[in-house]
Amino acid sequence: AEATPLLEEAVNRVIDIGQRMLSTKGVINVNSIDVPGQKDLRAAFVKAMERGFREGQGQVQSERDRQVAHALAQPLYDRPEKGILSFFGNRAEALVGAITTKLKANFALMVMPTGAEGEAIALDAALTAENLMRLVGRDLRQAAPTVVIDSVNVGRASQAKRLGVEWAEYSAIMDKATCGPCERLDGARYRLDSREYQQVMPPYSACKGGDWCRCVFFYDFLESEAG
Repeated sequence: AEATPLLEEAVNRVIDIGQRMLSTKGVINVNSIDVPGQKDLRAAFVKAMERGFREGQGQVQSERDRQVAHALAQPLYDRPEKGILSFFGNRAEALVGAITTKLKANFALMVMPTGAEGEAIALDAALTAENLMRLVGRDLRQAAPTVVIDSVNVGRASQAKRLGVEWAEYSAIMDKATCGPCERLDGARYRLDSREYQQVMPPYSACKGGDWCRCVFFYDFLESEAG
């Protein structure tokens, strides 16, 4: 949601640059356009991933407290984990790069010269902005599950490891939308130090819904406390 207005602003500014090129040079050189706002768009992606990461940590912390019926002696970790946040930054950079490349490619098609003389088409800014937002907005919506679902599960796994959890149970939603691969894993238990635990970490790579996988690991704190 935070990235949408930033993307709209980038679209409008790209169109504005194109209009100025058209009025001064009579042609639009899309390759020379530096899509503005990429830094802010990257920051929005990182913020969303970090928020999901913290949400995942908080969920596991609350689950642990409910299971053992007392609060932890140590506070929640509120300092950013450099390695994880660096990974989020790299992922955001890749997402922004893919979206801005798609933006420029579609803009180039929309302003492609037409006619025998190769004259540039007249640029309808409002219609062009609408069409570009429809195209790149679709990419943004496709990126959303990666930004949110994956970062929440990373946060959950990170907090569980910090709390010394040894066992996790795979949980699928188990409704009409649940795919076969996820359904077969429902209820399966894994040690956190096992290769199998890493292989089925949600979003499950074999899920028919891809990045929209809704599965989650629930962590067994009682067994960890007893140990």
